[in-house]
Amino acid sequence: MIATMRRFRIIFLLAVLFTAGCAKRVRFEPLPLARGAKATGRVELTYDQNNTLDVRMENLPDPSSLNPQYSRYVLWVSTPDRQHIVNAGQMRVDETNKAQIKSLTPFREFILFITAESRGDAQAPGPDVVFQSGNIQW
Repeated sequence: MIATMRRFRIIFLLAVLFTAGCAKRVRFEPLPLARGAKATGRVELTYDQNNTLDVRMENLPDPSSLNPQYSRYVLWVSTPDRQHIVNAGQMRVDETNKAQIKSLTPFREFILFITAESRGDAQAPGPDVVFQSGNIQW
């Protein structure tokens, strides 16, 4: 009985270690509003079965250059059918024209996209999509 419990613990710990380190690169497609900017991302499955998102953008135009009302970019996480869309956080452009965000999502299959917005706490994405990823699946 004790040997069985030890084996179970070892298998469980190995499973946690292997899944904790799983990471995928995210490829973002720049849309016309990106104006030569680049976005890169990384998704990592955590030990608690969330996905850690790390998204970085560079050479960004100031959001207000797209529309005077815009002040920031927002990262959205969506199911592929876009039935469930969540605001993952706002990204402000710094003085070097870069932006970064780290966030989480419990979705197992999803897409990421970035919009220019007037508010960081927008409840639904606006029409001006700057970047979009393909389907991400664990």
